[in-house]
Amino acid sequence: MQEHYIIDMNLKGVDFSEEQSLHLGIRIICLVSAIVILIGAYISFMQVPSQPKGESWAMFIGVTLTFLVLTYVFLFKLETSINTSGIKVKCWPINKEFKWSQISTMEVINYGFIGGW
Repeated sequence: MQEHYIIDMNLKGVDFSEEQSLHLGIRIICLVSAIVILIGAYISFMQVPSQPKGESWAMFIGVTLTFLVLTYVFLFKLETSINTSGIKVKCWPINKEFKWSQISTMEVINYGFIGGW
């Protein structure tokens, strides 16, 4: 059975903020993967200078996109703040603010091991 808690919308004086990022182990895996990809691409470009132009660009684009995704995952950070003006959520490229006047109801839902709002 799922537990539901109704939240009192009268939150005068409430000030809560939290930052979340990925576990250090996952961040290290992303960093090491990005470094290995860059080293592999560098070695490949240096050893095969006569590679056809189309293949070189395809490899460059693939390496660049993979590196950018791994860098984003490495730097990922979610910032949440709840205060008298509303709820703010920041996670690049998203920067969203919800005023209390826009929220009609809210509740805490227990998702088990994940926690949850």
